[in-house]
Amino acid sequence: HWELRITGEGNQPAARLDLPGFETGKSIDFNMVSVLSNGEQNTATANNESLKFYNIINVQPTNISSGDGYIDIASMTDLGIPKIPESAGFIRFTKENGKVIAQVAPVPFTLEADGNVKLSVGNKPENTEIRNGFFKAKGMLTDDEGIRLDASIQKTTSKTHIEIEKGQQMKVGNSGTSFKDIKGKIELDGNNDWKKLVFSGELAGFKGVTPGQRQTFTVHGDITADSESLDIDNIETPFGDMALTYDLENARFLGNLNVNQSIGGMNFVGSLDLLMGSEGWYFSAGGTGTPPGFGEISVGLIVGDSDHLPQDVKSRIMQYAYDKNVPATIENGVSGLFVTGQKALPIINIPDWSIDLGVVSASIGAKAGLDARVWMNFDESNGDEYGIGAMVFAVAYLNGSSSFCTNIHAEGKAELGVKGYYQTSTGNFSMDGCGSMSVGGRIKQCFPIPFVSCANCVSWGITKGIKVDMGFDSSGKNNISFGFGNCSD
Repeated sequence: HWELRITGEGNQPAARLDLPGFETGKSIDFNMVSVLSNGEQNTATANNESLKFYNIINVQPTNISSGDGYIDIASMTDLGIPKIPESAGFIRFTKENGKVIAQVAPVPFTLEADGNVKLSVGNKPENTEIRNGFFKAKGMLTDDEGIRLDASIQKTTSKTHIEIEKGQQMKVGNSGTSFKDIKGKIELDGNNDWKKLVFSGELAGFKGVTPGQRQTFTVHGDITADSESLDIDNIETPFGDMALTYDLENARFLGNLNVNQSIGGMNFVGSLDLLMGSEGWYFSAGGTGTPPGFGEISVGLIVGDSDHLPQDVKSRIMQYAYDKNVPATIENGVSGLFVTGQKALPIINIPDWSIDLGVVSASIGAKAGLDARVWMNFDESNGDEYGIGAMVFAVAYLNGSSSFCTNIHAEGKAELGVKGYYQTSTGNFSMDGCGSMSVGGRIKQCFPIPFVSCANCVSWGITKGIKVDMGFDSSGKNNISFGFGNCSD
């Protein structure tokens, strides 16, 4: 066994190494270099000062090792980046096509930004890039909501930031919907603290959304989309400034917006909900509108492309309709537009009236109004086909009750309505009409029990109505039939 050792004499180094990237006129000195017969190599630093490497980071070499086609210099490395402490690492020099290439491998670190976003960087030298005035280290960007994207920390002589690597895609749910071509950064504020992650992605796989449409998100601890709007095929949507929140458990984005603005000449006041997830997406809204010349109307609408609509969403829309039957258009999902509205009409000479004498109370009243709806489908084959429906109705009622546990109700109802389809490109239409009159009554008798109120109730009721159904279309076909019931059934 043998050792060949070269040591310096006095202040003279045993070896001096000149490599590209270090400050002009600076070299790396070693006071001892040894080679052992078993192939090991030992070096000792000559207390080198910290050196500027490629004018972008500071390194203080400690020892040197080499292998087949490379030289590694171990060093204390100061990247000069906030929240990354000075640590041990190494610089690797290799030769490619006759040119010396330098790569920096710091000790692995994790950097945390605002919103619980973390960038984790390993010590693989191939994941770094350094040149004059520029340093880059690749890693993985993650957060509590499920983000997992390749990203890098980049430093120049004037700026430091974290940037998402190009060409990536993030899935939303399991239905083929995703955000493509994601771009985003984390910047430093004036106090050298990391700001929130802001990223954008192109909406992919969302039927009815204009191709190329991008959405921008900010990670606040959950993922939200601020001050963004969506362009939807065939439908103009003036809604904007909506905040979205990402629901990780159900892989969907949820949004809510209070609206008070003019839409196509009609002022609309209400609320708007948005869902984007694995089963599709939809807007739903409800409130009151004031179109010119009509006065105030109640409006419910939904537009989107979703394989499923929760019952509460359908119920919320239909509360704005007189005809409470959920149409086939939104029974199991939605792929287009559905709008329903209702307007109360004045009743002449039939005021609301009530009386309460303690033993007996009663009330009478009437209401009348107009119910209308419009719908369409995103399907390209009939994208110019609209469904339309309208109904005018009047209802008069009587309610009464007594302290003897008797309750009565009676009403009369008249309805006249039409619904059908209209193609804007051809002018073809198909319509079904209905007119009806009905009367009904109900009595409920319970037995008074002292200190308990009413119990053991029985009730009777009857409803009778007649109606006429009509059908006609643009080809001249028409039919008429009579039956029982009322049109809103």
